Amino acid sequence: MSHIYSILFFLLIIIFPSISHSSKENCQPSHQPQWVLTPLHDKQNYYGISSAAFVNHKPDYQEIEQAKDRAIKDLSYGLSVDIQSYYKEKLSSYNDDEIKSSLTLSARLVLNGIKIYDQWTDCKEKQHCVMVSINRSSSDKQVKAQEFINQVLKCLKSDQKKIRKSIDSMNDIISMRMKRIERQYDHLIKLSKVLDNKLTASLTQKEKSYRELIKHIVMLTQQFNQSQQQKNNQMSTMINAQQQLIKDVENISKNIQSDYFLSYINDDVAIPKSDLHVRIVPENGRKDFYEGENIRFWVKSNQDCFIKVLYISKTGEEFMIFPNAHDKINFLKAGVQKTVGERNDLKVIQPLGLDTVTVVASKAQFSNIHEQLMLTNGIYHTQHFRSPLHGVQARAIGVVEEPDFQAYATDTCYIISNYSKGDLK
Repeated sequence: MSHIYSILFFLLIIIFPSISHSSKENCQPSHQPQWVLTPLHDKQNYYGISSAAFVNHKPDYQEIEQAKDRAIKDLSYGLSVDIQSYYKEKLSSYNDDEIKSSLTLSARLVLNGIKIYDQWTDCKEKQHCVMVSINRSSSDKQVKAQEFINQVLKCLKSDQKKIRKSIDSMNDIISMRMKRIERQYDHLIKLSKVLDNKLTASLTQKEKSYRELIKHIVMLTQQFNQSQQQKNNQMSTMINAQQQLIKDVENISKNIQSDYFLSYINDDVAIPKSDLHVRIVPENGRKDFYEGENIRFWVKSNQDCFIKVLYISKTGEEFMIFPNAHDKINFLKAGVQKTVGERNDLKVIQPLGLDTVTVVASKAQFSNIHEQLMLTNGIYHTQHFRSPLHGVQARAIGVVEEPDFQAYATDTCYIISNYSKGDLK
């Protein structure tokens, strides 16, 4: 009998670690990065984005590699469209589909320096997303080198099987890009509706520019919907239409990525919906304040939660105005309104302009909140951001996410600070 118990004990030692290990292998939910819906646009890099589905609890090596390979194809295809005009004379005797196919193939074979920029796993939809990038300067030099055009001409002259296969692959890339563009336009419509609800009736110049952005999004979305209804089998026409749609989204993305309020609202919309909701507004809904005035904000949630309120000036300096050195208890009871600034400790100071105020609510206490309170410079913990995107990435740091659902929510408002009435010219 003791011999049997020994065997059972030995089996338990083997089995339980494997059970514990397998539970750790489950897909862990994480915050969706902005590039999934709002394409990054800068002067330093070219980007390619794609994804691959996975079937188990998390993506395996092959599925991650498939997503990476598709992203490299997406980058190469995007480059092929941009650089075709550079070799217009040398390629004039070939048809458009063959040229783009050969350029795409050659970009994948010749270009060095393509790297994974970021990746994200969508646990709910079971999709692993990858963004790859290549330095623009390095890429442009390689594209203009003789080795590149030699490879292109070699493909066109002798590798017709590869060309035909690549044309089929390009159709897949075009299809995946269109699905991504459709998601981006859906997201922009949601963004415009939320933004519209945030604006006041009496418009300042800054608010007028936001109204213009809303109109622009609505107009482009209508054009996109019309283009979707027109079925056209010519690849060149589809590519041209797609490139215009991508430029439209990129132009809007530039506006979003250069504006703190837009970036934070954009992130609010992108966070997957959960059963936790939080709301922040200036006291009495007032948006205009003058230098030296006290300001307060009302925060309310539908569930018990922990909150932090961040105030971002137009220059990118962030103050964690709640909790702070004087008011450290950041637990908020469901349905109970919290007034942030009730001690009259928040006052309008320069630099003046449109300032962004955001709340992050978490079902669990923030893992870094005590550390931040210890690092307070005076009353508030402060930090300075390089860009709006940097600010968005930093605001949810310290949120403890639970495995089965989104554990936090955000909401954003703004105030416009002005010189005192007597100083107005």
